[in-house]
Amino acid sequence: GGAAHGDPHLLPCGDEGSAGSVFFRRKVFSNLRSHRLVDRLFFWLFAMEADFPKRLREAEDVVVSRACQMGRLRSEYEANLARLTDEYFPRTWPLHVQVYKARQQCYYLEKELQWKEKIHQKMSKAPKGTFDEPTAMAAERMAALASVLPKFDDAIATLSRITPTDLAVLRRYEDPPTFALDTMTATFLIRGEEYTGWEDAQVMLADAYFLGFFVTRAKAFDKDNVSDKLLEKLEPFVQNPEYEPHLLGPMSPPCGALAKWIRSIYEYARVSKLTRPWSGLENYRLTPDDLQEQLELLHEELSCRESEIAGAERAQESLAAELRERQLALKHRYDSAVDPLQETFFEAHQNFTALACRPEKEGEPGPPPAVE
Repeated sequence: GGAAHGDPHLLPCGDEGSAGSVFFRRKVFSNLRSHRLVDRLFFWLFAMEADFPKRLREAEDVVVSRACQMGRLRSEYEANLARLTDEYFPRTWPLHVQVYKARQQCYYLEKELQWKEKIHQKMSKAPKGTFDEPTAMAAERMAALASVLPKFDDAIATLSRITPTDLAVLRRYEDPPTFALDTMTATFLIRGEEYTGWEDAQVMLADAYFLGFFVTRAKAFDKDNVSDKLLEKLEPFVQNPEYEPHLLGPMSPPCGALAKWIRSIYEYARVSKLTRPWSGLENYRLTPDDLQEQLELLHEELSCRESEIAGAERAQESLAAELRERQLALKHRYDSAVDPLQETFFEAHQNFTALACRPEKEGEPGPPPAVE
């Protein structure tokens, strides 16, 4: 036993072969095996700690790699989506212009119908041969012109709000955009002045000239005596959907204001011509039956324009549906490619976060910073 050998720290285990001696040997061997396991565990932990920066960098590389792959897929998807839109634009834009022009024609056809229906009603009630159109329709004529006059007044107010800074931006264009060139061309046409190039427009856009002289002359413009030839020349500008004032205004306030002024003059002149008093021959020769024939022709033309609009809109809807179908197919291919990659990205990000956010032991330096 331990005491028999003079070691007070050893408990007596009995003689060799006794139960105490067997217990002692089992305890010693058990402790030895435990020490070997602990040694192996410490060796493994030491190896893990020594390999930690490498494992952290590898985890970060996986995250960056997955993120880059997802970014490339997103860029390819957006580029393909833009190519699809560009492919359909040349097919849809002419239809859009066609509908826009036809709607304008319908607008003036409806005004002409309303005007002639009023004349027909009054002529039918008047005794035969006594109807005098200039006198009978004077009040209605003034009301029709007054209905479109506010647009002209609003255009003049918009022109008056143009600032020197707005003019300077437009005036300093060395290579002006198409909308600016077309707007200035239409403006010079209305003013009856020769337009030889952008230099002429720059002179007109000078602060003192535009804000003083031009706006005053624009307000006093003779809207009631616009020639048919001028209206015909203005049609390409007025019938272009890209030259709506609310579209030009954000790009160039002077062009937006001028476009509003041009369109207000065009509309006022068209209404003025529709409602002009009858000449002597018209006043005495036209009968209610003649007016009825004119109304029927106008109804037929209006019906044709409406059919044209309906056909163009159906073609637009068909192309839009085809485009949406191809866009959805493209989105499905993108999702099927990016979804599995996204799952691996989240998994890699969680692994990296678990390593980077490992709790530090007391006196132990933290993990190295992530490499950019």
